[in-house]
Amino acid sequence: MLGHGGHMKNKESKGNTRDLKSILAIVLAIVVVTFTGTFAWLSYRTNDTAMVLTIGDVDGLMVSLKPYQINGSITPVSTYTGGNVINVTAANSNVVSDGFNLYYQIESIDSALKSSYFKYTVTRSTNGGSSYSVVKNGNFSTAQSNSTLSIHQDTVPSGSTYLYKVYLWLDTSGGNQSAMQGKVFKGELRATITH
Repeated sequence: MLGHGGHMKNKESKGNTRDLKSILAIVLAIVVVTFTGTFAWLSYRTNDTAMVLTIGDVDGLMVSLKPYQINGSITPVSTYTGGNVINVTAANSNVVSDGFNLYYQIESIDSALKSSYFKYTVTRSTNGGSSYSVVKNGNFSTAQSNSTLSIHQDTVPSGSTYLYKVYLWLDTSGGNQSAMQGKVFKGELRATITH
């Protein structure tokens, strides 16, 4: 009799465990659907993150971008510091000031990303990287596939080195976030020397 009652409790316990697992699975599914439905992401071409593009003249201004091919994926953030970043170094060994232009070489951009909420921010340090200040903010609302988008021009004094961080980010404060989900941007950050 005792053995039979213990067997019933064991069945009841297994049934409660199954019910609890079912409830947890449903809650987890709701959480996953909620989060994946409200977060957008961008897919970038893959590349070697150690890749460096250097542009310049002999005995003049050299601009190095690392990595210059945009790589990885991002979710929306509330500030640019949470975005994808490319480091840029501009070193001028010329006897006069020299300038350069930073631009995106855009291979393709989905129409949903042509938005004022898909943004770039350029920050600059003139003190060896101990502090950076924002020098330019912009967005991709006018961007086109197979084109360039100029984002910042600067002049580097003779004998100086300026460091930049160029952020690519999706602003959570507005826009059609669900329409941007899974959309693709392929491009490279490049520079030209301007004398």
